[in-house]
Amino acid sequence: MNEDVTPERWSRIKALFAAAVEAPASERSELLVREAQGDSALIAEVQSLLAAHDQPGDLLDCVPAELKAQALAVADDNSRVGERIGAYRIVGVLGAGGMGHVFKAVRDDDQYRAEVAIKVMRADVSGPLAEQRFKTERQILASLDHRNIARMLDGGRTGGGSPYVVMELVSGDPIDRFSDAHSLKVRERVQLFLQVCAAVSYAHQHLVIHRDLKPNNILVTADGSVRLLDFGIAKLLDANAADGATVDETVTQLRAMTLDYASPEQVSGGAVTTVSDVYSLGVVLYRLLTGQSPYGARTNDAQRVAEILSDTAPTRPSLVRTNDRQRQRGIDADLDNILLMALRKEPQRRYSSVEQFANDLRNYLGGLPVQA
Repeated sequence: MNEDVTPERWSRIKALFAAAVEAPASERSELLVREAQGDSALIAEVQSLLAAHDQPGDLLDCVPAELKAQALAVADDNSRVGERIGAYRIVGVLGAGGMGHVFKAVRDDDQYRAEVAIKVMRADVSGPLAEQRFKTERQILASLDHRNIARMLDGGRTGGGSPYVVMELVSGDPIDRFSDAHSLKVRERVQLFLQVCAAVSYAHQHLVIHRDLKPNNILVTADGSVRLLDFGIAKLLDANAADGATVDETVTQLRAMTLDYASPEQVSGGAVTTVSDVYSLGVVLYRLLTGQSPYGARTNDAQRVAEILSDTAPTRPSLVRTNDRQRQRGIDADLDNILLMALRKEPQRRYSSVEQFANDLRNYLGGLPVQA
């Protein structure tokens, strides 16, 4: 592979990769040959990225070293500090994902001053499909208005033509870290988790599946308020679903999400529905209460994860050994059964909605009979 990858070459690689990863696996080879127009080296480079994309974690953790170095050089976020985007001025770097870079910024025009987060689409993933995905995320955020979901404030294009979205800047810790730092007991953790359920249930009611629910996407502010973040791989359901039609059971982009929290149907490349989010929420709560995976040891091997989810039953939460014996004793049979129902391998055997899951948790807290 050519180690001297120019920014222009990298942009072409990423554009073709973005198109290929959206295509069915059976059609990728034909697409690469057609779009590469005889450039065999380009095909090899994109195939290398596709192979890396099959591994869990961020794509840049897996790509060949020369492409990784080039990507990092092209995406020198710190060079943008001080840049103005609309009424906002970038003052720091918050992070980066597969689609965009996230900056801390301030609005300092003559209207008012406020700190915000701005997500700007990465120039090195430009292309019609990538831009459409970014626009879909922005449209999803614009449609959601809930106290437990980070709010969209603004959006548009930079002077260079890159789409961006301005978000509420959330100052908080991931829900698991917050719970441990405040030594929350089992019931307090469940009560906090119900805020997450409220946010996800609201998204579902507005025809949005999150598809990447995990503690790092669930922040808790100092006053104990949950904020759900990162709808970057969320999926809009078929608009006809509002009229009672079957939802668009979209095929997941497994490699864009976090394997640890993926449902069996996501790992196997199956259809994604709202009950896929129910499963992921079950994993989040399981970890929140036990500090461990429902299946014991963690692995970064996608094939091994698929085998575990297919063949292994989750350990009952009350049987998981933790360093917090008092918290372990607080997990009773009802809570065991609730979590195991959310984690059932067959989607049709889980709670049929996040609200149903939440209702059972509320019944548990209230000492009432549970459905599970």
